[in-house]
Amino acid sequence: MKKVKFNELARNEFMDALRFYTDNGGKKSAGRFKEEFKKALEFIKQFPEGGHKVSAGMHRLLFKKFPFCLIYSIEENELYIASVMHFSKEPDYWIDRVKT
Repeated sequence: MKKVKFNELARNEFMDALRFYTDNGGKKSAGRFKEEFKKALEFIKQFPEGGHKVSAGMHRLLFKKFPFCLIYSIEENELYIASVMHFSKEPDYWIDRVKT
């Protein structure tokens, strides 16, 4: 199973979303978001090709219960998370985070 590496901005997006759900929905809501995030990570670890291909080398996996998705690439030794994207964002705003 491949390790997961986060772009620093993707990590910030996750933390911002967690704060939003804590502040607006309470700890229970934030806990559900965190659990959904963990499930998405576990899914791509087990099935790296399971996300929808969105561009050359990049995949998107939708969260089931929240308006977010993971944008990631499959590298030789790791899964690289480029974005924890909220659906209200411009679709390709993360493109400059792609590894080359």
